[in-house]
Amino acid sequence: GSGGGVPGLVIAHDRPDLRVILVDRRAKRTDFLERAVRRLRWNDRVSVLCADASALRSRIDDVSAVVARGFGPPREALSFGAGIVRSGGRIVISEPPSGDRWAVDAFVDLGVVRVDDGSGQVSIFARTGA
Repeated sequence: GSGGGVPGLVIAHDRPDLRVILVDRRAKRTDFLERAVRRLRWNDRVSVLCADASALRSRIDDVSAVVARGFGPPREALSFGAGIVRSGGRIVISEPPSGDRWAVDAFVDLGVVRVDDGSGQVSIFARTGA
């Protein structure tokens, strides 16, 4: 979920060349995000969806990147990301500083490979499958 907009609104600010879709299942949060997007006049490139992540596969596909903060168990997060990101696309997940829970080869069956070095609080994966 996009929650209060971090990192989605930050990405939209720093990368005005990108089309951004902010998703959260709570209407209160998406209402806030919609107001922020209108106030910032980003309506032409930033969309807000009120939906559960599990329903997105039928609504969104072929995106370049999925960005999340602490989105559920690792397998669930990567399975979701791999389901909507295009081949070669990135799945970027930031985590609290509680150790690395992303075993490098534990998710190969999902069609993703880790591309960061595991030293930071952000884990980056690339989708390898078609």
